[in-house]
Amino acid sequence: MSEGEEKEKTGEEKERVEDKIKNAINDTADTSSEYTEEDKEKNKTMAILSYILPFIPFFVEKESKWVKYHSTQGMNLLVIAIVLEVIISILRPILGWTLGSLLSSLCSLGVLALAIIGIVNVCNGKAKELPIVNKFKIFK
Repeated sequence: MSEGEEKEKTGEEKERVEDKIKNAINDTADTSSEYTEEDKEKNKTMAILSYILPFIPFFVEKESKWVKYHSTQGMNLLVIAIVLEVIISILRPILGWTLGSLLSSLCSLGVLALAIIGIVNVCNGKAKELPIVNKFKIFK
């Protein structure tokens, strides 16, 4: 195989990986049309808070379907974050403190990125499932 063919093959593989990542992020259900514009505007702040402190909006705004949807997303994200941290804590003595701390930091950054995606969705009036989190629905 020539060097040009090898570079072309590597480029194609890279594009396939990028496409898979994009599909994983963008291939989430969007149920925005189920919510009224009035509910979205009136409860935008509480929906944003759902990705920071998900239990508060869930219990304070029980009547808002919009807030309930986003707080459910936030609670699922919180539970996943807690489970990941527990697993990393258990594995930390085996992996070593440095690697364990690195994994913990990477997971925290991932959770932060997903929370930001959720907040951006709220600001854009979208009820779109979070990537990765949509595969592990603990609360519905």
